[in-house]
Amino acid sequence: MAALPDGPDDDLLRLVSRTFAARDPLPAGLSEQARAAATWRTVDAELAELTGDSLLAAAAGTRGPGDERTLTFEAPRLRVELVVDGDALVVQLVPPAEAEIELRAGDERRSARTSALGQCVIGDAPRGRISLRILPAGSDVAIETSVVTI
Repeated sequence: MAALPDGPDDDLLRLVSRTFAARDPLPAGLSEQARAAATWRTVDAELAELTGDSLLAAAAGTRGPGDERTLTFEAPRLRVELVVDGDALVVQLVPPAEAEIELRAGDERRSARTSALGQCVIGDAPRGRISLRILPAGSDVAIETSVVTI
């Protein structure tokens, strides 16, 4: 059993943890399988994690209503800025680079290509849970953004 953090509810958390472990234990090897499955997600791609969302800034009162939404994803060698502007998505790669972009929304796929300035527009973009897969020109390693809801 993993160590639990110390805090005001640590006795209660330990009791709950022991109860679940006794009454409904995890199947043998499940934790290791889960870690291995998470590793396979990015075997052929780098993951670009969400690091900024202007919607959160708006909730904090730092943006006005009706402003476009900007999402920022960071990968080790590339930053992806995604602007949701009406029905369009504007993709900007930093540093600028030509790349093939694939927008994924459920089973739907849309493709676009960035300019030499690293930008493209995907019109009439679907709403819901989406992610981007970016394959920079001259590279065999793709970059995938985490999934976000727009």
